[in-house]
Amino acid sequence: MCHASFQGEIFPALSREQERGRKAEALVDEAEASCFFHLQNRAVQACGTCGRFVCALCALELPSGVVCPDCFSHDGAVAQVAPVLEKSRRIWSSVAAWLLGLSFLLFWPLTIATAPVACGLAVYGMRQPGSLTGRGWWRNVAVLIVGLIFIAAWVWGIATSTVGAWLE
Repeated sequence: MCHASFQGEIFPALSREQERGRKAEALVDEAEASCFFHLQNRAVQACGTCGRFVCALCALELPSGVVCPDCFSHDGAVAQVAPVLEKSRRIWSSVAAWLLGLSFLLFWPLTIATAPVACGLAVYGMRQPGSLTGRGWWRNVAVLIVGLIFIAAWVWGIATSTVGAWLE
């Protein structure tokens, strides 16, 4: 009713500029430690591998500790953090299931060779780290059971044909 102008923001976080990572602090005093890689930046941590002082830009925080870019790029440091950086895994239960399914559908006598291989892959898959997609160990168990059924069918078929040949 007073005809005053009003300006408001419904959700202020939408209009704010998003920060990407931490910002490095400028070196204020010569007595402070500076970053090994950026001499103008103040050091915030020391590398857990080589001991170099690093700024907020260079400190790579991993579950095993903080490392500098040089230590991270060397083969030894990358091998230590490889499980953290892993982006994909082979799903052995899928490999075994496809092996059994295709051999059965395309040419079923191949299952005499592919069933033991699929069982081996299923057991191997049970010993590997779990899937990144949430597929559980039950798939390995299911493939193992199906593979053992194929093996049992082959053993039964060979045994009955051998016994039948002996009886004639």
